[in-house]
Amino acid sequence: MPGTRVTVPVMAGRTYRLEVEGELSDNAMFTFEGLMLRHVAGNTLLVGTVRDQSELHGLLQHVADLGLTLVSVNQLPPARRPARIALRLGWRSS
Repeated sequence: MPGTRVTVPVMAGRTYRLEVEGELSDNAMFTFEGLMLRHVAGNTLLVGTVRDQSELHGLLQHVADLGLTLVSVNQLPPARRPARIALRLGWRSS
């Protein structure tokens, strides 16, 4: 209809945790700019704020482009900010 406005929900920055199989090398880790990384039980955890769905899909595509096996993707609750996690767990920032 003319004059009808459609409201599209905008995804505010959300924090995600991705787990990939294996321990990424330092060189590979630097390709995930802005994410915090940690090796846990033979895998690599990547945690950071993602601005929108497009950025999330780009991140997932980057994992695939590097030939990495994605183990899991989880959105973290708002209270679990990356800075807090980093300080508590000794994460490395890329």
